[in-house]
Amino acid sequence: MKLKSVSLLLIWVLLGGGTACAEEPTPSTLHLKLEEAVRVALVKSPRIKQVLARLRIAQEQVEIAAAPSRPVVSFNGEIGRVQPAQTPTVPASLSGVQGNFQTDASFSFTTLEGRFSLRQLLYDGGLVANRIAAARLNAESTEFTALHQWRTLHTEIQAAYINVLMSQQLISNAEATVELAQKNLHTAEKRFEVGQVPRGDIIQAQVPLAQAQLELEQAKFQHRSNKEQLLLLLGLPQDLPLTIDDLQTVPPLELSMEEAVEKALLRRYDFLAAQAEAEAAGKELRAAHKEDDPRLSLTGSLDPVGFDGSSIAPGGYRVALRLEWPIFNGNIVEHQIKKAEAQQDLRLASLDQKRQEVVREVREAYRAVEAARIAKDSTQLQFEGATESVRVAQGQYRAGLANFLAVNQQQRDLVRARAAQTQSVYDYLLARARLDLAMGADVLADLQLAQGSKP
Repeated sequence: MKLKSVSLLLIWVLLGGGTACAEEPTPSTLHLKLEEAVRVALVKSPRIKQVLARLRIAQEQVEIAAAPSRPVVSFNGEIGRVQPAQTPTVPASLSGVQGNFQTDASFSFTTLEGRFSLRQLLYDGGLVANRIAAARLNAESTEFTALHQWRTLHTEIQAAYINVLMSQQLISNAEATVELAQKNLHTAEKRFEVGQVPRGDIIQAQVPLAQAQLELEQAKFQHRSNKEQLLLLLGLPQDLPLTIDDLQTVPPLELSMEEAVEKALLRRYDFLAAQAEAEAAGKELRAAHKEDDPRLSLTGSLDPVGFDGSSIAPGGYRVALRLEWPIFNGNIVEHQIKKAEAQQDLRLASLDQKRQEVVREVREAYRAVEAARIAKDSTQLQFEGATESVRVAQGQYRAGLANFLAVNQQQRDLVRARAAQTQSVYDYLLARARLDLAMGADVLADLQLAQGSKP
């Protein structure tokens, strides 16, 4: 993977692809798949714009570090007006006559000068080279950090997308519960009309209906809130109507915890960024050791024109080798070295801490996926059992073999089982998304997909 091409691809998507998206009219209702939502975030999210700005800063810092090794050409020019001061009196003898004579300062003249200067560093002991290497490693660390921030945003979008789907399913569950409660109420009313049950059964049937209607309104409220959170992550207006597609089936997890940890240490962008920072600290330490090494430069100057107000003087040139060798500078280099050593120790300690954090996060995320899978399978069985229990209780109530309390209890059990089953399904999807984040699963395919969408 070439990080330079990755960052350029990000910039292309934001600047090139973003222009095309900005020119398209906003639809009355936005319909998105998860991949499309990701592409929208690449163009619209302020967090991506911040990431790209940091990338540009890091890339320019490399060029700034390399500047001292490049030729420097400058021009100095001057045009001026000279007015000499009046000279002091001078005693002199003219034809035997003694007297004091003085030159009158009544004349002035104009000067015009120009000079081209050249300087090229030839040798500095590797000072600039180490500075350039450190800047490049810091830029690489910035790119890794940018990719990690993009990966984190991708997971947040994925989680928000899943939450919208879950709230949609909760609305469907609530609507089914309302339908079931209305059906039970209708059965109780018919049996009361023919005198088979007391009026209390109608009252008991109205309670779960009211509760189901309340849960339906709460699910709708949560659904609106979840959609606004998704729109916020995408950088879109909060009041934009939005519909989304369901997710594809997630394949089973086929790697062990140890394999997941190993992949994370190879692919986690924040860990790779910490590695680059530690390497950059080593280069900065080497550069600090070179601060008091001798430096050899090629210098030259060209004076093409000289003008004293009355005539143009011939130009000339000067070429020289300049040696600079700091001998005593107040021990500043010694302290710079000590500072660089401390910075290297800090970066190495941070790298070790990041490695431990990555291992811990992967192990926790892996166990969360296993627990979510077990819960999903368990709640599916409970939901199937509760559905069958409701069917049996309804049949017994219609046949007069059970009172409405049994139907009501089975209905409540079904509502809880359906809610738990829905929650477990989307909890598993969220757990898988968090495991992908912990392992550092690559999302560059999404960027390539965004590139392929250019008209």
